Amino acid sequence: MRWGALIAACAALGLLLPGGRVLAQTVTVPGVPTSIAVTSAADSLTVTWAAPDDDGGAAVSAYDLRYIEADDDETADANWTLVEDAWTSGALSYSIADLRDSTSYDVQLRAVNSEGDGAWSASTTQATDDYGSTRSTAAGFALSDSTASLAGRIDSDADADFFSFVLTETKELVLYTTGLLDT
Repeated sequence: MRWGALIAACAALGLLLPGGRVLAQTVTVPGVPTSIAVTSAADSLTVTWAAPDDDGGAAVSAYDLRYIEADDDETADANWTLVEDAWTSGALSYSIADLRDSTSYDVQLRAVNSEGDGAWSASTTQATDDYGSTRSTAAGFALSDSTASLAGRIDSDADADFFSFVLTETKELVLYTTGLLDT
């Protein structure tokens, strides 16, 4: 009786093959995303990819992304920054913001379907751009007129551009700088 009920249910769903055989589809987790590319800016990376060759028999509903500084230990999951559901619709891309300039990062992706999370892709390594070549090296300077003087330092380290000034008297001052990041 149980088999009869199962066959009747499958027939109602159109899942019977000739001879009364039941058509069954096994759903698995999706394969690994393909064609992963990473492009850089000073403090961000943009990741693009293509869908996996095998969706596991169910539509891919999301992609998870994780990244880590390339010098860190990749074997410890706790070292990675995980972005779950980095993609759920639209173009297959994601931008990782607020990164350090001139730093290499490893990026991995995995596809997700109704059966669960697929395997992580191999790492793709990309460095963020280096603003060091576009900013001044550390230097001191002094400006003065007959009533006030201005002393300052233009400095740069691995992660910041900054200017510090000391105005010895209260006076109106216009400061104009040029460069990649106008201030």
